[in-house]
Amino acid sequence: MRINHNIMALNAWRQLGLTNDALGKSLEKLSSGYRINRAADDPAGLVLSENLRGQIVGMDQALANTQDGISMIQTAEGAMTEMHSLLDSMRSLALHAANTAAITPEAIAADQEQLDSAIDSIDRIATTTAYAGKMLLDGSVGKKAEVKNSTVVNSVNVGKANAPGISYVKITVESAATKANLGLDEGKKITSGGITLSSAIGLNSGESTTLNINGIGITLTGGMTVSAAMVAINTTLAASGSQIQAQFFASGATFASGASTIGTNSGYIGLVHSNYGSDYLIDLYDEKDLIVSAGTDTYTDHDHGTDIKGYFEYKRIDNSGTTYKRANATGKNGLTLVGDADTDLNGLEITLNSGSNAADTYIDVVRLYGDTTQFQIGANAGETYVFTIGNMIPSELGASVAANGLNDLKDGESYDLATDAQTAIDVIDQAIKDVSTQRAKLGAIQANVLESNQRNLGVARENMQASESRIRDVDMAQEMMEFTKNQILTQAATAMLAQANAVPQGVLQLLR
Repeated sequence: MRINHNIMALNAWRQLGLTNDALGKSLEKLSSGYRINRAADDPAGLVLSENLRGQIVGMDQALANTQDGISMIQTAEGAMTEMHSLLDSMRSLALHAANTAAITPEAIAADQEQLDSAIDSIDRIATTTAYAGKMLLDGSVGKKAEVKNSTVVNSVNVGKANAPGISYVKITVESAATKANLGLDEGKKITSGGITLSSAIGLNSGESTTLNINGIGITLTGGMTVSAAMVAINTTLAASGSQIQAQFFASGATFASGASTIGTNSGYIGLVHSNYGSDYLIDLYDEKDLIVSAGTDTYTDHDHGTDIKGYFEYKRIDNSGTTYKRANATGKNGLTLVGDADTDLNGLEITLNSGSNAADTYIDVVRLYGDTTQFQIGANAGETYVFTIGNMIPSELGASVAANGLNDLKDGESYDLATDAQTAIDVIDQAIKDVSTQRAKLGAIQANVLESNQRNLGVARENMQASESRIRDVDMAQEMMEFTKNQILTQAATAMLAQANAVPQGVLQLLR
């Protein structure tokens, strides 16, 4: 019998310690409700749970953002409801004023006063309606570009432009775009309209040469007339889908003067691309040097077009002066000017019509509206919705009928009720359509984007929370069983430790 080391007591003590640890963990889980309270409880489960928690928090915020978006749209749409009421009353006034057979000029003047007041009310609504300090109906909600002079501008893409508020853009063209061309030099080229190639440049009758234009082979023979040669070139190019044409130029004319029909006057054939810009190339190869020195050697030549060059300037619409802010631009794809990245008009693309392809300044041909309006409607980066609200100020409503929209209906303007009530009715009808279009657009966004997103997020959040719960929450019934077991084991281990401690006392019997 040994008394220095009571192995039975040590064993009972160790088991008691293990049971106490397990009992403590069960108590922690039961009191917190979580199966995972620290990474050691389940490292992989903790990673999954925290990822799910991040998504759940994101969904909660996305739901709040979506609700804010719905409130914002309802605010804008509510204001436009009142605009519709005002426009309906204006239409009644215009119809009354148009009934000139039965009313006096004084009655028309009274109608005009009411109409002017309604227009002022629409302007007030458009310029004061706001949500959380953000103006909604003055054209500042959403980045948008609009062509104001379609004679000069073919199309516009707003890009990343960030001009303040509502701004007009002025375009200065410093140098025009050109088309790729090989204007075959007079005196060295295929000349005159009616003579044969053999007479023109010395290619013998029956002898042939091949012109290769951008990889397209065209055979010409000495018996051909210059007219026939040009027809053969153009027919082959067209059949191959090429945008290059052969054109006849009168003697003494420059290539840039354009094409003319083949006649009996001396002249020459040139090649011209149908598109402007540096992206387009004409590449010519003549195996017998038909072009330059009558068959003594081969001849090659090529030419690119050039892009338009210029710059933008812009000013706010409320700027009463003529001060513009410079925004550099570079030419691209022929007739397109693109705002440089280091300017407020970053990425703005304005494509001019060919008729405006000349060094000149074009004032206020494009209008920019505000900045991008973006709703973050998802729990992750990139889950956004971008939209715009049209400009509802009176000068923009009905502007497709009258240049200054409803403002042209005011007293003393082009279509006031005393001057042209019939056109006034047309302008008001168009204004009603403009407002209706915007209300329908906002209604579609609210119903099909925001409210749909809200329902979808609700379901997704519920499922995500259920997934996180299955990983992290404790099963209380199961854990209570573990707790009861550990509690009994603790009591048993404590009793056995007491018994083990009593065993060495038997040694005293030997010492008596």
